[in-house]
Amino acid sequence: MSTHPDGAIDLDTTTPPPPPPSRRRGRIVAAAAAGALILSLMTATKVAGRGATPPDAAAALRAAAEAAERSAPDHGEARLVTIRQFELDVFPSEDGGTGVDRHDFLVRERIPADPEEPWHRRTRELAPDEGWAPDRGADTGVVINDWQGVCGDYFPTPGQDPCTRPGLWQDPTPVFLAGLPEEPAALVARLHADVVADGAELDAAGLEQESLLYAAAALESGIAARSRADIYRALATLPGLSMDPQPVVLRDGRNGTAVTLDARGDRVEIAVDTGSGEFLGWRRFLIAPRDGLPAGSVTAVTIVRVTTPRRGRRRTSPASRGCRRARRGHGPDAGDRC
Repeated sequence: MSTHPDGAIDLDTTTPPPPPPSRRRGRIVAAAAAGALILSLMTATKVAGRGATPPDAAAALRAAAEAAERSAPDHGEARLVTIRQFELDVFPSEDGGTGVDRHDFLVRERIPADPEEPWHRRTRELAPDEGWAPDRGADTGVVINDWQGVCGDYFPTPGQDPCTRPGLWQDPTPVFLAGLPEEPAALVARLHADVVADGAELDAAGLEQESLLYAAAALESGIAARSRADIYRALATLPGLSMDPQPVVLRDGRNGTAVTLDARGDRVEIAVDTGSGEFLGWRRFLIAPRDGLPAGSVTAVTIVRVTTPRRGRRRTSPASRGCRRARRGHGPDAGDRC
């Protein structure tokens, strides 16, 4: 790890700890090395020239919402959503101990300007530590799925129009986004209701944390700025939020603010750029030992980047066909949230 004179940490030159002895499985000691690497991907001590830091978590989310609304309208443009994911699965080992199953993925989803044209989503499974640097990973690893589908419906239901399917937080279709309330309290109530409807039995803190994860699932899909702003404002009202005083720094040079929520022995942290309104990703790590893993072990990370490809860039009317369908029955502004 190298440190600049101004105190900023250059994560691109960080030497990662040794990877687990097996690409897929290892004993619990391997999780500590994996977690240390991923922790370094999203943490730093100081960022020079970053500007004023918001006073608390709610203020940071409101600032991100305002920044998202100031950004240029992003409907009618092709988008490339790149997601790097890491997760650990804990399982009983054959010798009666505890082991871990580590997974590293690179997901690239190309969303056309006209949503009724085919979308393309390809997922590669990477070797440990492969593909986290910004200039690596696009063509490495093993392709485990390669899907195409109109309106992002990769598994269409016979007889159902893919562009008018209801959607959910993990699959935020134009219809789903158009149907979300804009008022923060109502949007939080919708999050709570959807978490409970999925069968989760949680205490109050667990419900808030799971709601944060549901919102993160929608945010990581590359939704439009208007929807991001609404979700940020709703999350700002969740009880128990705190802000990490250390800014987040990614290896591609982006930086932002971490908002956290603790429950069930876990800390869930989402990262936002309060200057641009961009959603950077999220991570989950233990704040208490569990299943043989020590406190501080990172169990999941998702890093997101949304870009507009130079090739194939094509503007369409804001009332593109998919959004126009979503707008029906939801008011004249619904298309801005697609």
